[in-house]
Formats: sequence, structure tokens, C-alpha cells
Amino acid sequence: MTQWRTDSLASKSSSGDTLGSIRHRTPETVKLWLDDIRTPPDESWTWVRTVADAILLMKAGGVCEASLDHDLGVGDDGHELPQGRTLVYWMAENDTWPTEALSVHSANVIGVQYIVGMTERYSPLVRVGATTRFVKPDEPPLAPGSDA
Repeated sequence: MTQWRTDSLASKSSSGDTLGSIRHRTPETVKLWLDDIRTPPDESWTWVRTVADAILLMKAGGVCEASLDHDLGVGDDGHELPQGRTLVYWMAENDTWPTEALSVHSANVIGVQYIVGMTERYSPLVRVGATTRFVKPDEPPLAPGSDA
């Protein structure tokens, strides 16, 4: 049976929504779907539409997988919302990444290149071939100064 958590994210998002209404799985099984239009592939994903909401989920912990869009539309004030690249920049700055996998599902080629490049450079995840999917490496990375 699926268990949903609705109590830990009761703060306000940038859009003024109460995040306590966002339902997601617990523990350590949050699959984050960041997109303003496209719905997640199934119920196992937690759908957020803004970078602010995604950051709140990441801060709460337990995000095992994320799938990111780049272009997130405009807010109620008519201004463009922060893009998916902003979330990846935040992850890099805070060294906070999904524990298992990250994918990019954006149609924006330049945005995909940016997210892929940042993830390759700064995340502990490894790229799967030439895809836009990254997964947890099989072997833990060597400590600095360790012999290979």
C-alpha cells in the first residue's frame, strides 16, 4: 500500500501555495517530477511546478530520483518562472542531489545541455551513455589522495 506524507512541507512556496498539500512517498522514496505542464508518468512521482517547490522537497530529504523540465512557464504576475537549470545550480551549490537517479525530460535543447553539463560536472551521479539520465555509480568514488 502506498503511504503519502503531507505534513512536513507545510511552508509557503513562491507561488503562495501551501506545500503541505503536495503528496509524496516516504521515506527515502520521493521521486521528484519538475514540470509546469506535463504530468508525471505515474502516481509514484511527486509533481511540482516550480523550482521553489522542488527546493523545498530537496531540503526535506528523501528524494531518490528527479526528472526535470527546463522551461517552467510564467507566474501569475506574468514574469518567467525560474528554469529547471536553477534547481540544478542550487543542487550543485548545496551538494544536494537525488540519491539514485536524475533525468532531464525537457524539449529545450540548450536547457538540456546546461542541466546535463552541470550534473556531469558537480553531481555524484554518472551519466548513462549519451542519454539525459544519470544514476548512482556502482563503485563509491575514491577519497582524494587514494591510490587507484
